[in-house]
Amino acid sequence: MRVAVYSVTAVMWLIASLALARPPATSAQEDWQTIQSWPGTGSGATDPFDASGSELRIRWNVQGSPSALRREAASVQIRVYQETAPTDTLVTTINAAGPGGRTTFTPPVAGRYYLQITPITGFQPRWTVWVEQRPA
Repeated sequence: MRVAVYSVTAVMWLIASLALARPPATSAQEDWQTIQSWPGTGSGATDPFDASGSELRIRWNVQGSPSALRREAASVQIRVYQETAPTDTLVTTINAAGPGGRTTFTPPVAGRYYLQITPITGFQPRWTVWVEQRPA
């Protein structure tokens, strides 16, 4: 009977240890570099930034205005433009719902980019966006 109790205890300890163990950080999680972040309200465009990585990642946090009469979900559209002559080129469009999220894409070339942010839902949503790159 004692052997069965010890076996059950050992199995429970092993399961608990595995459940509490955090997975080791991998290089895929660690090698993103933050280029820039911007907070804003409503519509806006970011300052241009230089990107030379193999991938770009856009992260966001979107919240409804604290002055809104009722609590409503907020979302924004993030358009990524590459500065090119004679006109800037739209690279991708992201419909970013709150409260937060992220998306990754491959930029066409290393170069200068900026973001145009436009509210979709919510009254004057507050947002923060981060641009990160994975080194080439």
